[in-house]
Amino acid sequence: MLPLVVDVAARRIHVQDQEIHLTRSEFDILHALGRRPGAPVSKDALARAVGSEPSGSARRGIEVHVANLRRKLGDGRDHPAWIRTVRGRGYLVERGVCEIRD
Repeated sequence: MLPLVVDVAARRIHVQDQEIHLTRSEFDILHALGRRPGAPVSKDALARAVGSEPSGSARRGIEVHVANLRRKLGDGRDHPAWIRTVRGRGYLVERGVCEIRD
């Protein structure tokens, strides 16, 4: 089992076997990133994943959600960062750390 598990059917996230409670938007963002490990996902695509039309305010909202998501996941504290910013392209989840269970 990988250290970060996204259980889509149950809408639950586990980090190193500990359940982490996320908002709907945070879950949807992590799910969208986890479906494409190692590939950047644009802020516009993430806005659509949470049900928003891409706009300046929606992109800023994504930045806030990603910051909260990183904090809740403990990103970078006890392990390398799982969510990486790709300048000018969006965000990505590193390969080999996230398992999506449909």
